[in-house]
Amino acid sequence: GSDHYRMIINSKGRVQPVSISSSEAGIKICKVKSKQMLRGGKTQVTFHDGTTQVTSEKMQVGDSVVLQLPQRTISKVLTPTKGSLIYLMSGKHSGTVGKLLEIKQERAFYSVGDTNDATQKKYLVVVGDDKQLITLGDKK
Repeated sequence: GSDHYRMIINSKGRVQPVSISSSEAGIKICKVKSKQMLRGGKTQVTFHDGTTQVTSEKMQVGDSVVLQLPQRTISKVLTPTKGSLIYLMSGKHSGTVGKLLEIKQERAFYSVGDTNDATQKKYLVVVGDDKQLITLGDKK
């Protein structure tokens, strides 16, 4: 069939498929893990999934990028700022979607509904400015 799925990390830290629309199958969010300068002012960025890309887009380590598939063109850079929607990929709250409150050094403070919590900055991926750009399963 022509079903589309996104693999996510659930609250138990396990990989789980989530059914998505065919239009959403054309985008992927990747977190920038490292970047190197190349000749000619270009930058090579390495993403959380191990893939790399040469770009002239401005971004920092820790930012997320929205990739248009299958061309892998960067359509948007998402910077972790107050109010950003974040998804936790690791840690005891993995699978959680919340709203970023602030980042202090290596700690990130976020809220889910009325509950405030903290996690390590390296665990979060920005998934939207004011609305989620991708489906991440049911909120549990």
